[in-house]
Amino acid sequence: EGYNKFDSAEVFKSLDWIENNNSFLKICDDPSFINDIGWKGMRSCEGLLFPSTYSFEKGVQMEAVMKRMASQMNSVLNRYEDDIKKSGMDKYEVLKIASLIEKETGVREEQPLIGSVFMNRRRLGMKYQSDPTVIYGFLPDFEGRIRRRHLVTDHPWSTYTRYGLPVTPICFPGEGAIRGVLFPDTTDYLYFVSTKKGYHYFSRSLREHNAAVEHYQIKGLKDTPFNFR
Repeated sequence: EGYNKFDSAEVFKSLDWIENNNSFLKICDDPSFINDIGWKGMRSCEGLLFPSTYSFEKGVQMEAVMKRMASQMNSVLNRYEDDIKKSGMDKYEVLKIASLIEKETGVREEQPLIGSVFMNRRRLGMKYQSDPTVIYGFLPDFEGRIRRRHLVTDHPWSTYTRYGLPVTPICFPGEGAIRGVLFPDTTDYLYFVSTKKGYHYFSRSLREHNAAVEHYQIKGLKDTPFNFR
C-alpha cells in the first residue's frame, strides 16, 4: 500500500522470474490495457491495481500479473458498491481520495481520521491541499524536501493550485484507505500536521493548525500543549 507506479516498476524490475518485468510503466500507461481492466478513458493504471501478496508461477507475463491485481481491485470496490453509491462519489473519486489517505499516513488507525479531514474539506468546498499530490507531479525526478516553489507550481495533480482532486490517484491504495473514504470518523477537523512521531495532530481551525505547525515542525517539540477546544 502506498507505492505509486514508479515505485512498483522498480519492484518488478528486481523480479527476474517475471517475463517482461521491465515493462510495468509501459503497460500501466497503455490505453488498451487500461480498457482491458475496465477503466476505459483513464490516463494511467495508477491507483487501479490492488496492493497485496500474490502467488504466480515462474515465467508469468508482466501483463498477467497486472491484470490479476486489477481484478482484485475491482473485487474490493464491488464489495463496497452500495457504500460508494451512498457517498455520492464514483469509484475513481474514491480511489483518488484513498490514495491521498494512503500517502498521508502510515498508521492504519489514523486513516479514518485523515479521511474525515478530506471529506470535511470536500463538503465545505475547500482545496484538499495534500503535499503528496504536489510531489507526484514532479515524479520520478523529485528528490529531497517539498519547498514553496513546489507548492506554487501548477500541474494536474496539485491540490494546492487547483480545487478538486488530482487527475489520477497518486498511489495504489489498500482497503483500509478505501474504508477511510467511505467510513471516515465523525469529526470537524480540517487540518493535520505530522508530530514527527509517526502520528498527526488534528485541528479544527487554521489558528490551531498554525500553532501546531510551529510547535512540531518549526520548533521540533514533542509534547502536546494545545488546549483550543
